[in-house]
Amino acid sequence: WNPYILERYRCIAGRNANVELSYHPHVVSEEWVKKLELYFDRERLQKTSLVGPHRDDFPPLIEGGEIRAFRSQGEARSFTLAMKLSEIDLFREIWGEDPILLLDDVASELDLERNEAFFSYLSNYGGQVFVTATSKTLVPLSQHSKNCIWEMPLNP
Repeated sequence: WNPYILERYRCIAGRNANVELSYHPHVVSEEWVKKLELYFDRERLQKTSLVGPHRDDFPPLIEGGEIRAFRSQGEARSFTLAMKLSEIDLFREIWGEDPILLLDDVASELDLERNEAFFSYLSNYGGQVFVTATSKTLVPLSQHSKNCIWEMPLNP
């Protein structure tokens, strides 16, 4: 997944930063059975699973540092969008089709350059895209015939 994320991040952010999604397992496989036995009674009392892959961590990194600790909201949002676009790449590679893309308020935390780069990518996307925004000025799509814009009145 990382090669796709790297390529899409560089497209959106407009810079050649090294980005990756790292993987930190909560429990290594050799210890899993021991941990399950150790936490069995506590899991029954709390009625939740305390051990397993759902506890694994996937911190996103830019230049080796965790995004959540050292980076701006714009960089974090760009990474999130790069992950979303890389999912499309993987889906296309596996299934041979473009999935429907649903994006809710993606432009609100991006600066103008990142927003332009992101929507430039989307304008060439072969699949169907649904985008919500607080203002249509945040969604710089051309008035091309394939685009449809619906606006909700402020006072319905």
